Amino acid sequence: MRPISPPLAVHGIRAEVTAPEAVVRLVPAPAWEAVEELTVPAHVTALYGLGALPRLRNLRYEGRADLLGLGELLAWLAGGAGDDARFLTRIAMDLRSGAPLPPELMVFSAPRMVPFFTLNDYGRLLELMEDVIERSAGYGRQDVCLCALCGGRLKQLEYALCLGYAATPADYEADIAALYSPDRRFSGQERLLYGLSVLEGLSYRDFYALQGDHAYGHLRSMDRYAAFLRQKLPLTDGPQLHARLERLLELGVLDRAGCPEAVELLLSRRLTEAAALLLDRGRQLGAAADPDAEFSL
Repeated sequence: MRPISPPLAVHGIRAEVTAPEAVVRLVPAPAWEAVEELTVPAHVTALYGLGALPRLRNLRYEGRADLLGLGELLAWLAGGAGDDARFLTRIAMDLRSGAPLPPELMVFSAPRMVPFFTLNDYGRLLELMEDVIERSAGYGRQDVCLCALCGGRLKQLEYALCLGYAATPADYEADIAALYSPDRRFSGQERLLYGLSVLEGLSYRDFYALQGDHAYGHLRSMDRYAAFLRQKLPLTDGPQLHARLERLLELGVLDRAGCPEAVELLLSRRLTEAAALLLDRGRQLGAAADPDAEFSL
């Protein structure tokens, strides 16, 4: 019998799928626990078992297929419309049996893949979830939580795709780039806020769990989530924040286009050392520094 080769080649924190098959299944292995960046070649059409990479932050896919099978999932979930019990049962089944996502997955670059959030079933599913939340009005808390958890997982993937586009826009084919509409193209401040929130462990689930001005408007826009993060994200100048800024730069979440806006946000919080770090790195990346921001330091 021909020996089965490992599906991944691991080089420290980076790995790539080397299996020749079109369908690849990952099973947890000790050598994979440190992997933070994974590249999947174009011949792979389906990838299962991302939960085997618990520290994965950056996923890059070179192919055109629906790599994570999200189109089929969305159609099935949205197919429960018209019957709350059936719809919520499907949501619960997805949460119970669905493939786990690495909690720190932040960037999903897919220059040739149609993003799942452009599918009609995605918008329809969010509307169904929002309808359940609005009709529950705080009484059917379990129903709200089911929608929150499922919606949070989908939003994590949506934002990871948006950050993937923001990090490598030049790699994207024109027809795919056009699908990332302006309201889904992260600004420099949003990149910083969302990137730090993931590194801080502040997930989209927290957005649902806390009451406030955003209540019952959970799923509608990135603006509400960014406003929430501006209020809730704890930022203290010092080595920990500086290390996380460096990590966001390494991942491409922050680049020369996004640095000036990120610096502006840090200065508004009086985080001058962190702002100085980004200004310096921005110059190294070729970013045009903001004279007013430099002066304020």
